[in-house]
Amino acid sequence: MYLKTEPRIWVIKRQLENILKLVDLEKDGKIVEADGFRLKLSNWVDCASSLYTNVGSVSGYCNSNCTFCYEKGNPLPFVRDLISLEEVRTRIKYYSHKKEKGLPSPTRVFLEPFCNPHFLEILKLIRESDNSVLRIITNGGLLTEDVIKELSWLQPILLCVSLNSADPSIRNRVMREPIPHTTTAIESIPLLQEYRIIFVGSIVAWPSIPLDDFAKTIKFLDRHDARAIRVLLPGYTKYFSDQHLFDTETVWQDIVNVVRDVRQKIHTPLYCQPSFYWNEPLTPLVDGIIKKSPAEKSGLTVGDRILTVNDKQVYTRVHAARLLSNSYNQSRSCHLLVLRKGKTITVDLEETTDDDECYPYKLKGIPPFASDFGIFFIDDFKLSYIQELISTIEHHNAHNVVLLSSKIMKPIVVKAIEMVEDFRNYFSKKNLAIHVPPHHFWGGNILLGDLYTVKDYAEYISALLETQNPAPDLLVIPISSTSRWGFDLSDEPFADIERQFAVRIEFLRCEPIYT
Repeated sequence: MYLKTEPRIWVIKRQLENILKLVDLEKDGKIVEADGFRLKLSNWVDCASSLYTNVGSVSGYCNSNCTFCYEKGNPLPFVRDLISLEEVRTRIKYYSHKKEKGLPSPTRVFLEPFCNPHFLEILKLIRESDNSVLRIITNGGLLTEDVIKELSWLQPILLCVSLNSADPSIRNRVMREPIPHTTTAIESIPLLQEYRIIFVGSIVAWPSIPLDDFAKTIKFLDRHDARAIRVLLPGYTKYFSDQHLFDTETVWQDIVNVVRDVRQKIHTPLYCQPSFYWNEPLTPLVDGIIKKSPAEKSGLTVGDRILTVNDKQVYTRVHAARLLSNSYNQSRSCHLLVLRKGKTITVDLEETTDDDECYPYKLKGIPPFASDFGIFFIDDFKLSYIQELISTIEHHNAHNVVLLSSKIMKPIVVKAIEMVEDFRNYFSKKNLAIHVPPHHFWGGNILLGDLYTVKDYAEYISALLETQNPAPDLLVIPISSTSRWGFDLSDEPFADIERQFAVRIEFLRCEPIYT
């Protein structure tokens, strides 16, 4: 249960088991058998940004049986149960708000939290100790008005509601849930608006959902003031199906075309995931404007390119977001220069008192969830990753370098190098080859680099070293979805790759892409 999050527990377990093979334990003159051990909990802490995050998954069960569920055939060793109130209270007891540390989290799979009959009580216990934002993902099937009313007393909350379709017959067909849950989920959207609970609408654009229904669902979420709307491009693994289900490029492009068309007709930020498939990377474009925000009041629109923030030139979304955040935290105001349809325009942003209600941007008396004036940016590539790559190469004094990447990320890395003169000059003197290993472990139509496993990399490197002559001086592997102890999603340590091959290997830590 804790192998990935706290492998030291397993080391202690194995050592104790070996000791017990050699000695007997006794109590009151009688031999006893040990079937477990206790830890001094205050010494076993893990990093967590909030108490709710440290509690982790509350439910390994779901009330629906979605046709597209990624859990179908999932071979990973996750625990499928419900967290107990006793465990929640223990986690609350040992969580440090100041240090943002708590007990190690179990590898319980994240499914529908409201399937835990104690979930509202759990939230109340957390709220007594922590006033940070509760970020909850749900399919909405159990979001009755009574539940929503109770949630409204626990603000601030940010819900992500996987609606998938606002048409009852279509949602029920693809999610295969009890009919009352279908009705409840669709009716929850206007209720969330009524009770002023900020939410993100989520849609899995599975091919069996008609494109016109997909567009109608987006407009439904927009009418009821979703903070943002995300569209998940459909993916599947070989464990889900060993058949070729659809042409990924065609299906994804059709969905993106709908998103681009509807995006111009609504007032809610709308984006696809994975974001690098469809957006223009490394460009400081405004990807959305949150309703009732300073950005909306200023007249900023989707597609505006930010040229300067407070007279400082801007290069990428990441750069723009950082400058905006700094300005917001310093003065709650900002001066922009933007490019719109070939014309340069000045824009002034200013946030008024926190007592104003500006739903869905923020609630009365509660600061907004992000210090961005309501400008929505899709996650973008950080140029600092290239600088870290250069530092790694210099550390090893390498010339022939292989960088393992993914189908989606490879062109982004190439563009990042080309857009910065110092990067271009540096790599013009190096032999950098960017390779894309196949996704053997997951198979299907999986493209993301976050999902590579140790086995995927090891198989590819083995084949590479047999054919490449001369062998590379250095092999660099970016990793993001890994535990603090360096385990991949299948519980294999990345250190095994270094031990297996007679070539210098470095891992480049990256952040996962969420939007």
